[in-house]
This record gives sequence, structure tokens and C-alpha cells, in this order.
Amino acid sequence: MSISRTEIVRLSKKYAYALYDLANEEKKIKKVSEGIKAISEAINGSDELKTVIISPVVLKDDLYSVVNEICKKIKADKLVTGFCNTLIENNRMNIFCQIANELEDIISAENGEVKVSLVSAKKVSKAEIDKISKSIKGAINKKPVITTTVDDEIIGGLIINIGSKMLDASVKGRLDKMHASLKKYSL
Repeated sequence: MSISRTEIVRLSKKYAYALYDLANEEKKIKKVSEGIKAISEAINGSDELKTVIISPVVLKDDLYSVVNEICKKIKADKLVTGFCNTLIENNRMNIFCQIANELEDIISAENGEVKVSLVSAKKVSKAEIDKISKSIKGAINKKPVITTTVDDEIIGGLIINIGSKMLDASVKGRLDKMHASLKKYSL
């Protein structure tokens, strides 16, 4: 049975908050976060592993073996291993990577951080990133955690995503707006 995107988001948040609360109680947030991130990277880095994790036809015993082997290999905290086993038991291992992303967001928010995605037409220098980071921090009073992407299709300028908000200061964005405006007034 397939679940809706809304349900995946709801469940991911629920499991991520539960794991965060447990890790916080045991004063293991960093250790748990590192373990969850390592497993998520392993899943995302292997199409074969991703298939095993999300496949509904893989037996639970086989999934336990695979996941527990990964946990041993990365020397995951017992809280991480137990969490993964709970996901397997509840048939939720298929949303592990979404849960990992939610957990990262929760930890960032608790630390006064905000994820920022910066898209530019060419590589942005460290000095420019620092300047943008300082401006964002001054505007929203949170520490930005910036990831950069190069997309030459935007021609020039930047597209900045802060949480659910987007600032499109790209040449392509401006041209698209101009095109839409001209189209609106054409005969």
C-alpha cells in the first residue's frame, strides 16, 4: 500500500521528533545525528541498498540483517540501531531518509540555524558566501547554513531559498517576468 506525500511528511516529522526527544534525554543528539546521517548517506549512495530499504517484498528478517550490519559498520549508537529496528518493525524504514532530513531540520532549528540554498550561474567565492551569510543573519536573526549549487541556466544573479521562501534575483527570473508581462499586453 502506497502512502500519500502528506502522510510521509507527517510520519517523518513524528518519528524525527520522537528520536530527537530520546537523543536529547540521553544527551546524545550529536552522536545520534551523526549515525542517522551516515545511514542516510549510505542509503542515498547505493541504488541497490535503496532498493532493499524501500522494497515492500524484502522480508523483515533480511532488512534487520542489512540495517544492523550498516549500524555495526558505522559504529552507530545503540539508540540509532534501536530506532532503525523500530522503523523496520513498524514498516517505516522506507521513509528513513525523509526522517533523517526532518531530524536535521529539528536540530538546526533548536540551534538557531536555518537552511539556505544558494543557486548561482557560476561558483560563488567563500568571501561572497560569508557576505551573503552575514546579510541573511542580520535579516532573520538566525545562523544560515548555506548549500550552494551552480546552474548556468539562470544566466547570472542568484536564487536564494530560505526555508519555504524564495528570492529570485537571477537574470533568467527577470527575463521570465518581463516575458510574462509583455505577453500579458500583447494583442
